[in-house]
Amino acid sequence: MAKILVVQNQAGKTAALRHLLMQQGHRTAVVSDAIRAIEWMADQVPDLVITDYVMSAPLDGFGLIRFIRQEPRLWRVRVILCVDAHFKGLRDHALNCGANEVWAADEVTLPAFAESIARLIQSAG
Repeated sequence: MAKILVVQNQAGKTAALRHLLMQQGHRTAVVSDAIRAIEWMADQVPDLVITDYVMSAPLDGFGLIRFIRQEPRLWRVRVILCVDAHFKGLRDHALNCGANEVWAADEVTLPAFAESIARLIQSAG
């Protein structure tokens, strides 16, 4: 299955997602911020990155996406940016930065998220 990196600074928000991904047989790593994600990707190339928008400085989710898109060895990595409901207006900006999909937390159901993940992983192959 796929290697998925989840970047989220609130551990409570990752529990259900990580459980779903592991149930589907994906190898899942969780890091708390963009800098740790970059450090993790120095040694490994994930199939998919699921990242939060809001993170502590110096990089937010957009900065992480731009980093991924500027690294030639990461060009095939698919990215989902997760935002809270009040950040829905950032969708176009996220797509322009290179996100493959943007999900608003209040709109996401785990089955729909699982379908999206499967589709993105297949498109990366």
